[in-house]
Amino acid sequence: LGEDQAYFVSTGNLVTFNGSGPNRARQASSHPHEAVQYGDEVFIPDLGADKVWRLQKDDGKWTVKGFIQQPLGSGPRHIVPLKGKLYTIHEMGNTVTEQVIPPLDDTEPQELLANILLSHQPSLPAVSTMQQNSSSPHPRSITQRPTSMRPIATSRLSPRRLTRSGTPSPSSHSNPSCISSDTSTQACSSSAA
Repeated sequence: LGEDQAYFVSTGNLVTFNGSGPNRARQASSHPHEAVQYGDEVFIPDLGADKVWRLQKDDGKWTVKGFIQQPLGSGPRHIVPLKGKLYTIHEMGNTVTEQVIPPLDDTEPQELLANILLSHQPSLPAVSTMQQNSSSPHPRSITQRPTSMRPIATSRLSPRRLTRSGTPSPSSHSNPSCISSDTSTQACSSSAA
């Protein structure tokens, strides 16, 4: 990876991913979405194979060393590895999961806990969704950098529980991205005026 951790420096080391999922329309083949460095590894969520691939350098070249299995048909798209846990947004399953990152030699699926963690605390990732003129939110990204935007939902945090305390009328194509820093959590949206 380059110094900015956003791009591979060269294409000299091509890594091929194989696999497919049960949804033949969207998962006929591997469909990697991003590369995220975690320690000496690079994690790559693969919407098509329902896996998060684990790469390490071997003799100066990136190679697949294992994977973290995701729920079949879920379509993992974006991830945040944080303090030994992997937070994954599944585009097709419309879910967010939290998994313990297993040792590299252990690819057995861990118990999954579906969570949406909305907090300004740096120890927790924030999750955003995007409405597409339907009653179901469509996952798009995980961010740890909130911005000032219009609230579309407010929730109250208490130990082990997130309770919705209000939902203003959402606009279509909303993309919540802001979080408050107190015990009240707000999912927010940038709205096209």
